[in-house]
This record gives sequence, C-alpha cells and structure tokens, in this order.
Amino acid sequence: MKTYLFLFLIINSSLCSQTYFNQSYRKQPDRNKSYPNEFLYTSVNKNINYYETDSLIIMDGDSINANFGASVSNAGDVNGDGYDDVITGASGNGGVTGKVYIFYGGLIMDNLPDVLITGTGNYFGNTVSAAGDVNGDSYSDVIIGDEYYNGASGRSCIYYGGASMNNVADVILTGEAGNNNFGGSVSNAGDVNGDGYSDVIVGAWQYDLNTFYNIGRAYIYYGGDNMDNISDVTMTGEVSGSVFGQSVSSAGDVNADGYSDVIVGASLYGGNIGKAYVFYGGISMNNAADVIMSGTFGDNLGSSVSSAGDVNGDGYSDVITGAIGFNAFKGRSYIFYGGDPMNNFADVTMSGEEMYNYFGCSVSSAGDINNDGYSDVIVGASGGNSSIYGHAYIYFGSDSMNNIADLKMTGETAGDMFGKSVSEAGDINSDGFPDVLAGASGYGNNTGRAYLYKTNSFLRIKLKLLMEGMYFPVFNQMSRKDTVKVYLRNAALPYEIIDSAKGIIDSLNFSNIFTFYNAPAGIYYLVVKHFNCIETWSKSGGEAITINGLFYNYDFTSSISQAFGNNLKLKSGKYCIYSGDLNQDEIIDASDLSEVDNASYEGLSGRYLNSDVNGNGYVDATDVSIVDNNRSVILISP
Repeated sequence: MKTYLFLFLIINSSLCSQTYFNQSYRKQPDRNKSYPNEFLYTSVNKNINYYETDSLIIMDGDSINANFGASVSNAGDVNGDGYDDVITGASGNGGVTGKVYIFYGGLIMDNLPDVLITGTGNYFGNTVSAAGDVNGDSYSDVIIGDEYYNGASGRSCIYYGGASMNNVADVILTGEAGNNNFGGSVSNAGDVNGDGYSDVIVGAWQYDLNTFYNIGRAYIYYGGDNMDNISDVTMTGEVSGSVFGQSVSSAGDVNADGYSDVIVGASLYGGNIGKAYVFYGGISMNNAADVIMSGTFGDNLGSSVSSAGDVNGDGYSDVITGAIGFNAFKGRSYIFYGGDPMNNFADVTMSGEEMYNYFGCSVSSAGDINNDGYSDVIVGASGGNSSIYGHAYIYFGSDSMNNIADLKMTGETAGDMFGKSVSEAGDINSDGFPDVLAGASGYGNNTGRAYLYKTNSFLRIKLKLLMEGMYFPVFNQMSRKDTVKVYLRNAALPYEIIDSAKGIIDSLNFSNIFTFYNAPAGIYYLVVKHFNCIETWSKSGGEAITINGLFYNYDFTSSISQAFGNNLKLKSGKYCIYSGDLNQDEIIDASDLSEVDNASYEGLSGRYLNSDVNGNGYVDATDVSIVDNNRSVILISP
C-alpha cells in the first residue's frame, strides 16, 4: 500500500552497507572510505563535505529469500507511548510462511522488532498497513494481508494495539472463494461512515463473478468497539481481467464533506490501460464509484494508489496513483487534486527516468517533509531487472506543484528492488517532522532491507520576518501569507551561496521553518528575497548554525540590528524588510516608482502583482506612497 541531510535507520537482514541519497538528480555522493559506517554527502553548490555519524542501525533477518521489506507502512502509535511505529513484511520468510515485524518508535529508536507476527505458509505479510484505531481504545491497530491462505481464498488479519501489544489476530477477515487473493492489498480506510471508528479496506484482485474472471473486488469493514468480520460495503470491478482491488487505500477526504473516501486500482482494465476509482464516504456509503480516472494504452494506471494528503493547500485531500507500464515500463505517477466536485484530470504527472524503471510501483503521501504547509509525496521505482538500481523520489507539494523530484534516494545494489514499497512513517521520534520508509526486498539474495529516513537531520531555521507593505499594525497581521526564498551564504569572502529554501511566511505569526538539504553545520548569513522587497541580509558576522534535530531561530522583526547595515524599517514597533524593489535590481528608485504609478493609473488588480506592495489585490495610491517613501533604499551586504 503506502506505502534530508537524512539521518536514517536501516532495518536490515544482512551485512552492513550504505544507501545513497542525493537531491534533485544531482551527483550521487561518494562512499566515505575512511568511515565505512558513515555517509559522505556533497553540497549541491560548492562541494562542501560532511558526515552523518551514528546513522546506521541494522537488524539481522532470518534467512535469504525472506523478502524483508516487501511491504512497509506507518503503523500509527500501536503502544501509546507518543511515538509513531512502523511495520514491515517479509513475505518469503521461512520458505513461504511469511513474517511481519513491528518496530516501536522512540527518541532513540533501536533495531529490534518489538512485535513479531508469523504466518502459516501463505506469503503472509506481502501487504501491511496501519488500520487506524478500529476499536476506539486509543491505540493504533494494524492490518496484514494473507492472500494465499486456504487455496488463495485469502484472508486479512487485524491486530489491536496496546501497551503490551501481542501477536494474536483480533479480527480475521476472510475471502469469499478460492483463488480470490483476498488480502492482496490492505489499507486503513479512514472513517468512511463518520461513526468515530477507523475502518479498513481489503482488495481481492482475482475475484470471479460468474463468468467474469479476475473482475476483482474491494471490501470495506467498519470499525467498532466489537468489530465484526462482515463486509459493510462491497465494490466490484467493471470487466473481466481488470484486477479491480489490486491496490487499495484511503483517499483522505477529497470532497471535503467530512467523511473519509477510498481509492481502488484496476491496473489491467482494458488490457493494460488501467483505471483508479474513488468512492466517497458517507453515513450510508454506497458502492458506486464517484470519480473514475483512466490511463492510456500501456499505462497500467492503478498499479498503486494512495492518498497524497493536501499537496496544493486548497483544503481538499488529493490522491496519487502509479502507472508502471508507461513507455516500456519507465512508469508514471499521477496526482489528482481533490475538489467539490472532483474531476478525473491529472493535475501533476511525474515520469520515470529509464526503461524498466517501474516508476510508480509504489506511491504514498510523505507528510509535510519540508514543513512548508503543503503535503508531499513519495514514489518508488524498483527497477525491472537485475541491472537496474531502484529509487525512491520525493516531490514537494505547493500551490503550483511541479513534476521535478526534490529528493531522490537510490538503492545499494542493482536488482535489490529498492523502492518496491514506500510509505510515510509518521513521526517515529516525535520531533514534529514526518519520516519516510522504503523497502528493498531483493537485497542480499532476497534477504531484503527496509530503510527508515528520519527528516530531523537537516539544517532547519525558523525565520520570523515582515514585509513592510503587507503588514497592517492595526490588525497585527499581514494582508496575506506569502512566499519568500532564503539563501545560506558563507560568512567569509566571497560569501558563496551554499543552499536555499522556499517557504511561506504566515500572515498571523510571521514565521515559517525553512529546511536546507545540502548545507552542513556552519556560520552563515541568512539572505531573504521577496518578489517586491529589497534583498535583506542577517546581521554582521553571520550565524553559527548546528544540525541537532531542532531548528535555529532568527527574528528580523525584533531589532533593527538584526539586518546587516540596520537595513530594516520600523513600523508600529516591529521591524520590516523594505517593500518597493519591484524589478529586483537591488535599489528602490524611479523605475520602481514609475511601474507602480502606471499600474495604479491603469487600476490593475489580481494576485501577486509586483506593484501590489501591500498585498490587497489591487494597485492604488497606497502602493505608490510606499514605494515613493522608500526611494533610494538599497541592498546592504558585506
């Protein structure tokens, strides 16, 4: 199912090695020969090297061919200790018995499984997922697929969390007939009927209906304090061979009606076109699809499906689906924005890098990794043969999200199936930042590995600032939240740019946390750029910033000396960066005044006009006055 400097745990079943991480398709980092258990990262800009020590934890598996990491997922907080936990399946363990491992999160997470669940000889654990809290006891629960049980009739097992969670199934859901492969996909469904209990969804992709073979089904089971094993909603595919239910997931609340929705994939619809179906939740949920997305010939759309969170910040949950067959299995993934009503046109299309990449074999929300207020997504590309390295790609959400990967993780060896499974991990160390998982079930003669990437090991700065024109002291707020770009420059000549980050300054608290993925700890000037303000540098001498899992605070609003050369304007007790550099030439002058004056005369209105310096949506005499009063203000820097 669901399934930056990165500190990561490797939950592994073989010998110690490294996984490589690189950002936005840049050069892969080199292995650090002197420190075999450390990792060398190279800054994107100026080849500044640094190390992440104590970054590797290894768990020994049982045997080769265990396929550890075949499935990975956030488990929620199963033991109620305040830390999210993770779950991973090893479907080949013990021959074909299968095992599932739950690892408890913690401030310092160890590498020992805290709950071990063993199957009965049917590739148990090929699919795993958080189940939410199905019985309302305040502990998160998990669901595990067992699709080959009893002649591939299949079953799925729910295990209740608890302070002392055990490995005995509390609810067992069973398939309707032999060869249904019930449990081939499992997921939390959210609360689709609004009764306060989490629900689950299970796919049976080989279900046959009369003469319609492999038409497929998906089943929703409502949670309750005495949850039963009778399906409450049963959805059926459209045509033979479509394998409806191959992938299932919660969709979040795509139409914002207060009920959770679900998404189901049918990757072989129309031969290999593929479809994905969204079903709206409701107090009396039905089994008619409300939104149907279709691929093109060869896509296999619906190979994987997941909620994407709210990637564009419009208040509606979005969904993501994989299409591994696109263009000779380069693969694609599509994001569809939620809405009321939601349509079936892809809003963001991401593509694989090479033939047989299998990009989109796994997809998931990633949480808000860069803390910019938009949900992010992670996509796996496991590779289709032994010569191809697997990858996992993270794409940051935004109000204008693009299809360029922001982070890229690469497997250790060709053919290790890295990225076959990916998932948000929740917040395993309760530091306020989401973590992510990727599985590599083929690593080490199919022994397998799972990688937990903790996001608290990047350099983070909590920045507080005000754009003069947008600040309205009478309300003690800005006219709108707005985007700024922050650069980290070396504090010594020639003040080179080491890294940069974008983020949205909130209109009420005037701050945001900016995450820098390539900068080591060091002494930096913080340089702020806004599209119609003068570029502003932090105070003389630079700031000594460390990487410690926390964020560094810097407040431009508190004192005039917080800016280099005192280049701030006092406005009703708060210091602001100067507004009015409309053409970004580092000086507010007659050319800026002419631009705003002409725009005012023409009565221009709209969002993000350069000349709308007070951010109220139109250009008038107030904007002209602000620019005029700031004439001759220039960039002041070392």
